[in-house]
Amino acid sequence: MKKVYKSSLYIIIKNIVYGICGGGVAALIIHIWLDLIPSIVVGTSIGLFIIYLAVYADNIKLIIENEKLSIYRFSKLKHEFNLSEVSISASIKTTYDGAGSDSDCYLTITKSENKVERIDCSMLGVRRFYRMLDDLDINNGEPVKIKTKKKEK
Repeated sequence: MKKVYKSSLYIIIKNIVYGICGGGVAALIIHIWLDLIPSIVVGTSIGLFIIYLAVYADNIKLIIENEKLSIYRFSKLKHEFNLSEVSISASIKTTYDGAGSDSDCYLTITKSENKVERIDCSMLGVRRFYRMLDDLDINNGEPVKIKTKKKEK
């Protein structure tokens, strides 16, 4: 069965808002040194670049089909892996601030010849990333207990 995972519309929209706000802040800061029109042009350019990254460049699509994992960026196939020939691990780092939370999701694929590919899957969003990990059969293991020692002061 074919499973397709695309970038989250919520994350794309959030990054577009960040691009608009970033361009505005850049224009205000640049206006300290330049006139109004050049600062607006530079700020708009910065904002449009951030929006370009959010909508097109960082856009990712992953397809799991017939024991193959295909990864597309810029609407072009960037990587294709045979799942029986690779080792896959994942990491998620979530940060919290006044604006909410942001998660960085990474898929690490180790090929049989010890070549490692680290794929940034943050544009999928955490929920889709977890669903993909379930379909890759990564999340099904039992938790491992780790013994810890409390350091005495």
